[in-house]
Amino acid sequence: MLKRLTAWTAAAICATLLILAIFPVHGSRDPGAPRVAWAAHGVGPLSAGAAAVPLPTPPGTPIGGYPRFRYASEGVEDEPMARAIVLGEPGLSVAIASVDVLLVPAALRRKVEARVGDLRLDAILLAATHTHSGPGGFWDDVLGSRFGTGPYDPATEDALAGSIAGAIRAAAAARAPAKVSVAGSRREDLVRNRGGGAAGGRLLAIRVERPGGEVVGQVVVFPAHATTRSSRNRLLSGDWPGVLARELSGVTVFMQGAEGDQTWVLPAPQAGPPQLAYGRLVADEVRGLPFPPGDGMPELAAAAAEVSLPAPSFGAVPPFLDRLLSNLLWNWLPERTAVVALRIGPATLLAVPAEPGEAVGSAWRGALGPGVEVVSLVGDYVGYVETAEGVRARTGEAKRTYLGPELSRVLQEGLAASKGALPPASAMPRLEADGQPPRSGFHR
Repeated sequence: MLKRLTAWTAAAICATLLILAIFPVHGSRDPGAPRVAWAAHGVGPLSAGAAAVPLPTPPGTPIGGYPRFRYASEGVEDEPMARAIVLGEPGLSVAIASVDVLLVPAALRRKVEARVGDLRLDAILLAATHTHSGPGGFWDDVLGSRFGTGPYDPATEDALAGSIAGAIRAAAAARAPAKVSVAGSRREDLVRNRGGGAAGGRLLAIRVERPGGEVVGQVVVFPAHATTRSSRNRLLSGDWPGVLARELSGVTVFMQGAEGDQTWVLPAPQAGPPQLAYGRLVADEVRGLPFPPGDGMPELAAAAAEVSLPAPSFGAVPPFLDRLLSNLLWNWLPERTAVVALRIGPATLLAVPAEPGEAVGSAWRGALGPGVEVVSLVGDYVGYVETAEGVRARTGEAKRTYLGPELSRVLQEGLAASKGALPPASAMPRLEADGQPPRSGFHR
């Protein structure tokens, strides 16, 4: 009798899975057009402040970044940090912050926004440096916590939000007259495409300084996974972005570029640990940039667009299992997210809650005009972004995608909407016409 029941149970399970794999059990998702949620711009003298606050790392803090059987860390190699720069002109104030963790879930971003609501900032761009050795335990997602950030703990999430909010609050309190300058370069020798495609290596730096020349800090954008420490590592670390921040003057807010398929590489043998050598190479490149004279009244504008996401589709599985997983996880995966365009002087940051590869980033830059730079892992997380052709052919980063071939298009449309909501740019100096940098919260 028991054997018969077991056989019937197994047959019922198989039949259910077969039905789920063949027939859709949900309606379709129509991404539709993006909606501009808000837009604002500043006019007048610039003020700025910056601050850095250590992240909480009590003994046994989960170490995020790789799937592990045991997530507890065994100490701190270098202190992971939250760093923030607040920029303001009459009409607009914005915080640009980065935190030494793997990614920023939307729930964490919302908690940070709530804690600094009294500051009345128009926008908060909160980015992960994407270190694979940072503290975890903050992502309330069964799959994400199991395979990326470690066991979720509400107290850990609250403490992390508190540190990030503390950095933003201290930066806002430090605001004083300032000026900014923008410069960039290309260092393809410092990255490689792990899928065999083009290397990126686009470096953009936005320097903030006082009228007398004192460096307040800088926003640095560069695309390279922070994975100099392997999955065997048990020590918490900001990885090479942490080294970069310690090497440069003032507070460095590091943001990943279009890094989905880009990983670090040392162009020649270097002394010392890889994270130290690599961070210093990037810092040397930033220090060597010929920044133009600072501007005390730069263009400062921001806009956000809400984007409806495509239906789930998993690039790592065959079509038969893809339908099965789509049906099973339909309500698990996000339906909406937001993107932001932030113009600072001649540069426009295009902030996405995802990890686009270089081909996707190149397509977005080409479509959205000169002076733009893609910034990844900001304010939410919707996974990797591969070109539609790559997803269909299952090449590149397709195996890491879970929102199908249309994700690149809908995010690009959202970026176009947010950039289009910015006021027309004046005749201020721009990045080069081909889109290459020269050598010289989503919600209110």
